[in-house]
Amino acid sequence: MIRLKNYNDHKCFGYTAGILGILSTLPQLYKTFKSRDVKSFSMWTIIIGLVTSILWLSHSYYMDDSSGLMSSTYGLFYRSFLLYAKLYF
Repeated sequence: MIRLKNYNDHKCFGYTAGILGILSTLPQLYKTFKSRDVKSFSMWTIIIGLVTSILWLSHSYYMDDSSGLMSSTYGLFYRSFLLYAKLYF
């Protein structure tokens, strides 16, 4: 079990998850940007995702979690792009 006192020894899990999470969204970003097709995206899903990203970003900041900050900042960017695409494409 990972305890808080030795959490720093296991940050590689957070960084790996963050990087894989970012990489998993790149094909969708590319497809959306190229096709400009956003009809299938639910506005509610995008809005809830934005709120979730803001909450994770706040949590990561207060927990001083750099891997969480990295992935939640990207998540905020990703969902902001989807919102922009939904409104203007």
